Amino acid sequence: QNIWFVDETSCYRVTVHTTLEGNTTTKPINGAILILNPRTGQVYLKIVHSSVWAGQSRLSQLAKWKTAEEVAALIRSLPLEDQPKQIICTRKGMLDPLETHMLDFPSITLRCSE
Repeated sequence: QNIWFVDETSCYRVTVHTTLEGNTTTKPINGAILILNPRTGQVYLKIVHSSVWAGQSRLSQLAKWKTAEEVAALIRSLPLEDQPKQIICTRKGMLDPLETHMLDFPSITLRCSE
């Protein structure tokens, strides 16, 4: 049975710096989505470019949806025998976006590690 761990904790990353007026601002930097297959040791690493966040609001929520979208896209690109039977996400907030994007794959069970 194929199991994947999905980690989106480093998907949305920012640097914090101080402006000339003394205010602090955040600037998005490149992030990564990690998908680990513990049975084979295979790691899928998807880089999320900082331009994805340009002009967007609610960025931490968008990061979860972006991760779910990328996971679904990866599963679609794989042959049937390489697709996971179970996906375990590292955060509870990832379950809802994943459930929405995984409607095409009813045989894949989703759960949270928490």
